[in-house]
Amino acid sequence: MTASTASPNVDERGNVLFLDEDRLRRKERPGKRIYRARSGPLGVTDRLADVMAIRGWNYWVIHCGFPYLRRVIELLGRSGPVLSSILKRMAMLSPEPKAYTKGVILNLNVDIEEQSRSVTLPLDLVRDAVLKADFIAGMNRCFCRDGYGCRDYPHDLGCLFLNGSGRVVVEHGLAAELTKEEALQRIGRAAELGLVCQALWVQAERFIWGLSAEEMNELLEICFCCPCCCAGLSLCRAGDRGIKSMFTPSGWTAVCDRGLCDGCRLCAPHCPQEAIAFREDDGKVLIDQEACMGCGLCKAHCPRGAISIRQTMPMRESLHSYFLEEGRLQLR
Repeated sequence: MTASTASPNVDERGNVLFLDEDRLRRKERPGKRIYRARSGPLGVTDRLADVMAIRGWNYWVIHCGFPYLRRVIELLGRSGPVLSSILKRMAMLSPEPKAYTKGVILNLNVDIEEQSRSVTLPLDLVRDAVLKADFIAGMNRCFCRDGYGCRDYPHDLGCLFLNGSGRVVVEHGLAAELTKEEALQRIGRAAELGLVCQALWVQAERFIWGLSAEEMNELLEICFCCPCCCAGLSLCRAGDRGIKSMFTPSGWTAVCDRGLCDGCRLCAPHCPQEAIAFREDDGKVLIDQEACMGCGLCKAHCPRGAISIRQTMPMRESLHSYFLEEGRLQLR
């Protein structure tokens, strides 16, 4: 990335000049058919998912092998286009390379300018999805933090599953039904801890949680991810641009105040999207707004406070609309 590719709507001091509607439109996929999960011949796929599923009784056995997942992901991601293609198919469990797996990053700790306090926030989208849900399940444990033995963030702050998929993880002994108030409290706790919120629909997770095709069409998973253990962020970090494109911002991305940036380069290694480059003339940060997903990991590692998370393009009307317009998933 060079200075010529810097975003036209962000100035040298990280001020957002206008919301980039064209960039939002470029993320849409109107020519792609809407995907619905299917059970396959004689319901074989549904039966296989049920057999392979994690349940309360085998949770601790299965999670012991989880640390090796990140090593496999990193190995495949670094091994060129052939193995990267294999990784992509693993992520989608689909015979074709066009992804339906979709992740939306909803940073719960964005930077709000004084004059913009009435704007809709990513936090608002998460809360709205919870308030509209028919059923909410809260995982008893975070599978990633348990698997990697995280020492920095609590293991009991697990994902939320909405609607029909939530009933399944409760039946499998992995989660408890939550009231809307309890779910909102969990979201607030994640925000206080500075965790990255991701709304996810991942094809391969059908076989992790034991979801039928019908239940997959209702799946909406809301994760509270730490930078050290998240399998999804590891997949994004290790994958090629096709895999990285599955993870998109809600409208908020990282911007840099180059008056504060000293070119230390401590931020770049933490970007899952490889969206950070440096100017040749002064070594200061350039952020590729087309690639940035707004996770905020660069901001957390900037010692000068030069990076902030601001709204750089319009937001969609609901969380579900991101999956429909960008992932072509019509979730109920």
